[in-house]
Amino acid sequence: MNQLLKKGVWKEIKFDARQEISKDGIIRCLEQGNQLLGERYRPGLLSVHDPDEYLAQAMDDMGLRKKLFNDIIEAYKTLFEIRKKDGSIAIGVGAKDWKTIREITEHINLDWIMIANSLTLYSHPDELVRFMSDQKDKGVTIINSAVFNGGFLLGSDYFNYRPMDRKNYEDLKVFKWRESFFKICEEFRVRPSHACIQFGRSHPAVSSIALNTSNPDHVKRNVFEVENEVPSGFFSAMKEKGLINKNYSFV
Repeated sequence: MNQLLKKGVWKEIKFDARQEISKDGIIRCLEQGNQLLGERYRPGLLSVHDPDEYLAQAMDDMGLRKKLFNDIIEAYKTLFEIRKKDGSIAIGVGAKDWKTIREITEHINLDWIMIANSLTLYSHPDELVRFMSDQKDKGVTIINSAVFNGGFLLGSDYFNYRPMDRKNYEDLKVFKWRESFFKICEEFRVRPSHACIQFGRSHPAVSSIALNTSNPDHVKRNVFEVENEVPSGFFSAMKEKGLINKNYSFV
């Protein structure tokens, strides 16, 4: 069985993560998850999580990739069998590589998808925007996650969970983009997080934003920034400076 180990990612966790995607593996994951959650809780949303990482094991081996992708499809078939016993369960997918999600939707009719590090203030390719619109037309619910590009858009030196280096030319361009972004935020008195959240929910296909924080004081701020628009003219100024794709029509 192909497994992708993530040893030591979470601090002081009793059960470390191990990715097992297959017909049998998805059943074990569900059983273990229910055991950890307790008898009173049963999930309403089921998914194959991070299938893009699972496929990444194949690297350039297309034969292996085909096998791994078949594992993913078999796992989904199992989830749909489970749903036959409980029609209230919604089946979806969560991944950082939205193109993997698109590939899965060509084989599986999903109820919901969660994109991560994909539709953000910094990155919102036309191809992704069209895909999201197509999914909306099909009635698929979209959750937008990681709208801060792993914290980089708020000041972290990690972009999509990768450490950035100012000595690297490509990384330096992203740092300069952020500097220009921060200047416009200062001009309009907008918190960077507020701008990222409002942009992240701007596409009409997005039904909700997934926001995580370890600071309880940020919860109230997050709620405010979801419910309130940024000042008029902010996104226009971003477009004028070339920081947002001018073809993006939802801001």
